[in-house]
Amino acid sequence: MPQGGEWVGIAVVVALLGLALRRGTKGAAKIAPEPQPPMPQQAYMPPPAPAPVPAPFIVPKPPKPALRGLAGQYSGAAIPLESTTILGRDPHAANLVFTSEADSVSKRHCSIRFDAARGVFVLEDLGSTNGTFLMTGERLTPGQPRDLKAGDRFYIGDQRNQFELGLE
Repeated sequence: MPQGGEWVGIAVVVALLGLALRRGTKGAAKIAPEPQPPMPQQAYMPPPAPAPVPAPFIVPKPPKPALRGLAGQYSGAAIPLESTTILGRDPHAANLVFTSEADSVSKRHCSIRFDAARGVFVLEDLGSTNGTFLMTGERLTPGQPRDLKAGDRFYIGDQRNQFELGLE
């Protein structure tokens, strides 16, 4: 229990506290705070997408010349024409070799190449026995090159060995 002088100290603290409370709230009851409008809800906005990165400039590859087999031993095959291609039965003389069953094909039958400067294929019969023909039926004269374009067709020996020229 507090004794004599301690009661006086407690009384002084209580009095000061009461004064402080009265001064802090004096007049506050007379002025009411203005009501604040409710804050509008913000719509969800996703973060901005990063700027697209430009694709590197891609130079298209030039089409490559090819010989496509339409009928015969090379039916369905696409043979790239890198340089002059010799068609025939002799594996020592031809790049595109036919089996011995292709009896209408000579050992060195014909050659085909792509002339990139002029954008044409050059077909030449190499003195074959059974001939090199355009799809119109025209037989090529041996030793006389013939310019052809992509999409043109020909056959060698007989119609069992048909080809189409193309760019892929």
